[in-house]
Amino acid sequence: MPTKFKGTAKEKRALNAYICLRRSAESVLMGMSKKIDLGGVTVTQFSVLESLYHIGASRPGEIAAKMFMSCGNITYVLDKLVEKGLIDRVPNPKDRRSFVVDLNPNGKTLVEAHLQSYVDKISDIMNVLELQELNSLREITRKLGLAAVRF
Repeated sequence: MPTKFKGTAKEKRALNAYICLRRSAESVLMGMSKKIDLGGVTVTQFSVLESLYHIGASRPGEIAAKMFMSCGNITYVLDKLVEKGLIDRVPNPKDRRSFVVDLNPNGKTLVEAHLQSYVDKISDIMNVLELQELNSLREITRKLGLAAVRF
């Protein structure tokens, strides 16, 4: 449904594109949440675990920036992962005033057990796009994301 905003044609195009992007992203996230077993964690929690699996121990602020989450939201997600026994908070070796979070053996096992089904689900959802469309989507969303960071 197009916007009812009474602005310029350029503003309406931008707003309509934003609405489509937002709805699409929410639909993909909802699709990821359906019928996928991630070992008792949410898609968001698994995304954080998967990030730690690939990049290693990180400060909460770094994870929040990488995941486009607020500091409050990442704190909540990390607290839940600590409660589930999947990550550990350890003193930051570079700065004693802060800490880093890292996967513990339970978290690593969970990621390794469910990573393929997670990737399969993403692939299933993205399969509606042709290769050229996937490449275009990646380029466009990256360009948009980099531009948005400047504001």
